[in-house]
Order: sequence, then structure tokens, then C-alpha cells
Amino acid sequence: MQKPVSSTERQLQNLQSKKERLEREMQDIESDRGLVAYRAGSGPAPIATSAATASGGGGGKTDSSLVAARMKRMEEERKKREEGGFTTKAMRDLEKMKKAKVYSHAQIRVNFPDGTNLHAKFLPREKVSSIRSVIKSAFQPSLVESLDFDLYVAPPRRLLDNTKRLDEEELVPAAKIHVSWKVGGSPSGSYLRNELFSGGSNMAAFPDAKPIVKQKQSMVASAKANGGTNNSGGGPSKEELMMQKMLGKKPGLFGGKKSSSGDNKDDTKKGGGKPKWFK
Repeated sequence: MQKPVSSTERQLQNLQSKKERLEREMQDIESDRGLVAYRAGSGPAPIATSAATASGGGGGKTDSSLVAARMKRMEEERKKREEGGFTTKAMRDLEKMKKAKVYSHAQIRVNFPDGTNLHAKFLPREKVSSIRSVIKSAFQPSLVESLDFDLYVAPPRRLLDNTKRLDEEELVPAAKIHVSWKVGGSPSGSYLRNELFSGGSNMAAFPDAKPIVKQKQSMVASAKANGGTNNSGGGPSKEELMMQKMLGKKPGLFGGKKSSSGDNKDDTKKGGGKPKWFK
């Protein structure tokens, strides 16, 4: 006898189907990965703003450190919820799916030890091994077999698993990863193909995003829980503001409400939708 499907499981299945449909509609990079390289000291450079900029308080930690600390807190809270036994796995998966977004691609910046960096687009469902393959394809043909490396993110330093998907490794929608040459695998002289440095029209584009579930009702519920204060005006959440700071993005990345006074000219400039380190 077939096991009956609960309403929670049915909702989860419906949202999963919607997610897959959005992925088919939005995600297509087979024709162009936007592969481009920059030499040390040229091209877009990552920024490291202080905690004072991100939170309005005294500085010290970088935004990357703040994000890492926040991710740790989220993981601790998740474990507490699971150990509490008040919700089923299906219920937790459903809540996570309701808050999720589908991105057109993941924009990856690969930093090499000598300051050279490589930019490329990937699908969120691709594995880290795809990044490795693209990096190898960017090497001079004579060096492909001799260069060996690890990929990691920081801070804190964490090696990436070649078998995991980009979304599983939290590299979506955009991430900076680093190359660490293995012993005996460090190159001498130029190691990337010269034509990749020409740039041209291959400018990094920040991914488009669509929520799986429109958040209007969630905002109302959140407003009630917070004593009537809501964010229905379209302003970004604290998490979104933190991501904007980390990526060097101007306000408005997540569809926030523009200033009615017109004082914020940056919001109205064309091409303002890219993080500073991608421009």
C-alpha cells in the first residue's frame, strides 16, 4: 500500500517542481562562460570594508569575517531546531525552499597566489570539479599536465570538495575562491593563455535572481512577529545588506526601494548592478 503524502510533502514537491522550471528558464551558460583574466594590479579588485561600515559601529572585523560568523550562528540555530524535535525534516525543507532563490548563474572569481585572477560563470548545480576543469583549460597548453593545485575559500580557510555542487559549497550567487599550488606544481612565468587577458566584451555580470515563493505574505507574518514593523516597502534585509557589502555592491541589488528624494544618484546609473570587484 502506498504511503500517503502529507500536505507539507505535497507543498515541498510543488515548490521543487517550480524551482526546476525556473532553473530551466534562467540557467544557460553553455555558449559562453564569460572567461576572462586579469593580471596582478589590473582589473576589478576585491574590497575589504570594516565592520563599522557594515553595522555602523566600531570596526575591526571584515565583512567576510562577519558573514562567516553569521553562517556559524545559522548552523547552530539549525541544529537546535532539529534537536528540539518540534518540526519534521519535510517541514524544515519546506521553510528553506520558501526562502530560496533561483539564480541565473554563479559568478566565480579565482585568485592565484601572484595576484592574477580569472573570472567565469557556472551553474549552481555544477560541481567544484567544473571550476577545476575551467581553470585547467585556461592554462598554457604545455603546462596543463604539470600544474597541480587545491581550491579553497577564506576566511576561515576551507578546502573545496570537488564532488560537491557549487550551491552545496555556498558559492552561489557569487564567490571568490583561491588557488594554492601543490608542492612542485608552482609555475614559473606566464601560465594562463595570453588571449584571456584581452578582456573585450567578457565583463562579469552579477547573476539575475528570482524567488521561488514571493515574499509578500512572509513579510506580513514577519511584521506581526516583530511588533508591527515590516519591510514591505521593499528595503533589503540585514543579510542582504551584508552580502552587498561583502561583494562591493551598491544598494539596490536585491530590489530595495529607491530613495524618493532622488539624492542617491548611484541607484539610477545604468550598469550599477555589478559588484565593484566585478566591474
